[in-house]
Amino acid sequence: MATPTAWSANNITSPAMDFASIAVGASMVGGFKALFVGSAGDIVVHNFSGNGVLFVGIQAGTILPVMGLAVGTTASGTNAGSLVALK
Repeated sequence: MATPTAWSANNITSPAMDFASIAVGASMVGGFKALFVGSAGDIVVHNFSGNGVLFVGIQAGTILPVMGLAVGTTASGTNAGSLVALK
């Protein structure tokens, strides 16, 4: 089945066209435009320049609307879980 034309645009404001689980400490080829947080906690998100920012107290079920390349390790402060990268 073909993708409807209205859904074919992939930009920052469009819905995710792809998604995948992302492990703590992992990077994602091509990056992501948002993260779904399955288990509450703190998340370090690394941007395309490699800088990491700690987001504190993210609740379970949140979609964190930040573009990034990687999720930080537990040593850097990430303790949220069940993360899904939205692309």
